[in-house]
Amino acid sequence: VRNVYWDQSRNIFTCVRPLAVSLSAFAIMSETDNLQGAQQKAVKMLESNGLTKMSSWVGEGPMTFRVAGLVGGLVMFLQSLFGFFDQFLSLKPLAATLSVYTLFMGFVIVMLEGQCFPQSIKKVIRSQAKFLTLVNGRGIFYIFVGTLNMAQNDFARTCVGLYMAVIGVVMFGVGVHSKGKLDHVRALLKDESVVRAAFNTVDIEGDNALTAEELGMLCTNLGSTLEPNE
Repeated sequence: VRNVYWDQSRNIFTCVRPLAVSLSAFAIMSETDNLQGAQQKAVKMLESNGLTKMSSWVGEGPMTFRVAGLVGGLVMFLQSLFGFFDQFLSLKPLAATLSVYTLFMGFVIVMLEGQCFPQSIKKVIRSQAKFLTLVNGRGIFYIFVGTLNMAQNDFARTCVGLYMAVIGVVMFGVGVHSKGKLDHVRALLKDESVVRAAFNTVDIEGDNALTAEELGMLCTNLGSTLEPNE
């Protein structure tokens, strides 16, 4: 009797075990799908309300600045390349050395602002010079490069240097302004319960999602200084 009971119990366990494993796997997959769906919904909400764009402004900067920096860096690279050979053949070692510096810096600018170049080079530059990952950091770099280019006795290179310096000043101002606003918002989000209560207050539909108008109300209630477009 004991052997028969053991055999039946083992057969039941053998049948039930795959079912239990399948149910567990299904539950894990369902939970994963729900989590991924929630993450995608959150990302879409942030993108629709401009928050990811605000963060991108602090790091990458507006597309206008990136294009302007790319054009200036490319022109400076070509000017330095041709200028180096002319200065080297003219036995002007100091001017040739400056051309090497500006040639390298122009290359760095082109790699940073261009989108069609190898990402591996961009990663190396950003890992070795982390200040270039922010708009205000690149603004300071552009000012330095521009003044270095203006120091050479060449009208065309002085114009390009002035162009880069002006872009650098504007980028520095925009970067500092955007970063200051994000830091202000971050400082307001220390207590999760306060934020949750404010969120529930403006979430009129109760669907755990905010429209652009509701998000604006939430920011106002939390003391944020973000502008409507931001």
